[in-house]
Amino acid sequence: MCKKLVIAGVAILAGLALVSGTKIGSHLRLKWKKASAWAERQVTPETEIQRLRMEIDRLEKQDAVYLHKVAEQRVELRERETKVKEERERLTKLQQTWTEWHQAVNEAKKSNRSVIVVKGQETTLQVAEETALRHFRHYRDLDNNIKKQEEGNEKLRVALSHNEKKHLEAKTTRLNMRTQLQDLENLLVELKEQEQLNGKSAVLDDSGYAKVQADIAALRRRLAIEKEKQALLTSDKDSGERAEEEKARKQKDQAEMDALINGNAPPKN
Repeated sequence: MCKKLVIAGVAILAGLALVSGTKIGSHLRLKWKKASAWAERQVTPETEIQRLRMEIDRLEKQDAVYLHKVAEQRVELRERETKVKEERERLTKLQQTWTEWHQAVNEAKKSNRSVIVVKGQETTLQVAEETALRHFRHYRDLDNNIKKQEEGNEKLRVALSHNEKKHLEAKTTRLNMRTQLQDLENLLVELKEQEQLNGKSAVLDDSGYAKVQADIAALRRRLAIEKEKQALLTSDKDSGERAEEEKARKQKDQAEMDALINGNAPPKN
């Protein structure tokens, strides 16, 4: 059953594809366009205003999701910045530690001492070198990690700024659209009041005139094409007849010239 439905669907699509490139397809599109325009004219301004208000409400609900995203990004950025601040404090302490051990090692080497004291702790030169190196590598890794975090924070900061701007713009745009709809609603009230005073519609629907005028123009063009075709046919026929007449005239003139040269009377018509 499913296979038959698939085959039928493919056949319909193929048929539509063939029809779309033909004159029939063009007529179908014209019918659809006219039907859509007619349906649009049937919607009253009041209904359209209600629909647009509903769409604005839908956009506002959708924007609530964006608002949550903005709030979430703000909290995340603060947490990240706090973490970076704490790790920078650790980085400063690590720098002081490895620097202190490294300086102690250098001084011991200059004085040829194999035992040194750092922070009240006595140790060998070899252990001191390993300790200085271990703290330095920890410092370097943490410094690289902080730099990457700061790069990520900057990207988040840019994204947050963009989203905050878009959120504000959306809010302003919705307010502007609501104001425009209110103005249109006020205008409708004025038109209805004027309609009651005049006892007739204050707004004339001239769409019928426009359609008839368009049909007249189309018919005029169609007749002009037919007239031009007839003119072309007549022109072809007249050119043939003129050619025959010109040939006969030349023969007559030639005979008349021959007669005058020979001293004979010109031939009569």
